[in-house]
Amino acid sequence: AAALRAVAPLLRPGRLEAALQPIVRLHDSAVMGWEALCRFEPTAHLDGPDALFAAAAAAGQEVEVDTLCLRAGLAEGINADPAPLFLNVSVATLMSDGIGERLDTLLAAAHLSASRVVLEVSERQPVSDLARLQRVTTGLRTAGYRIAVDDAGSGHASLRIVAEIRPEFIKIDRSLIHDVATDKARRALIVSLLSFGGHIGSRVIAEGVEDAATHALVAELGCDEAQGFLFCPPLRGRAVRPWLSVLP
Repeated sequence: AAALRAVAPLLRPGRLEAALQPIVRLHDSAVMGWEALCRFEPTAHLDGPDALFAAAAAAGQEVEVDTLCLRAGLAEGINADPAPLFLNVSVATLMSDGIGERLDTLLAAAHLSASRVVLEVSERQPVSDLARLQRVTTGLRTAGYRIAVDDAGSGHASLRIVAEIRPEFIKIDRSLIHDVATDKARRALIVSLLSFGGHIGSRVIAEGVEDAATHALVAELGCDEAQGFLFCPPLRGRAVRPWLSVLP
């Protein structure tokens, strides 16, 4: 009940918005895509997206919150046209009934095509049915979407999920990228993710790159792209436009 009370005010129209952060190609610094990040005015009970998603799951409102975040991300995505738009979506939402039709409706309202969208699979709870997840993502690819696995190497996210759905992109969790210059164990895990990605044809994106030393190291290790405050903070509206000049 407490979780539902915390989430309910943010389910009202216009309360959930989105900002866009560029994903940068490391070998030439070109912007190859944008991730839509959920944003809202903090409340007494929810101080950020992580708290919101946790409360939504506890309240049984995960699909509703995800749908509002998707709508906000797509609405903001028009500012980044024609670059690919990375949209976070939980496993629970992907495996909910009618997900294909729901996405089609959201895309039509935003006047965007599935070919512009990369769905970032976020595993906020353990996956109970990997075979079903594989079938769903296969169907979404047939419809034109591309797939990314978010937060790889952290929490519940596992190489088994990557192996099952063979995403076009693997996003390495920022907890592994942080202090990678001085932590050999983290470097070893990143190398294993890069090797795995190479074998299945996935491009690897390093999240949370915040300084030049980390940038140089993830590039040296072989990451294809990176994202983080070193390149640019999340932007909104017209602030996105100047970055479009550095598209590949």
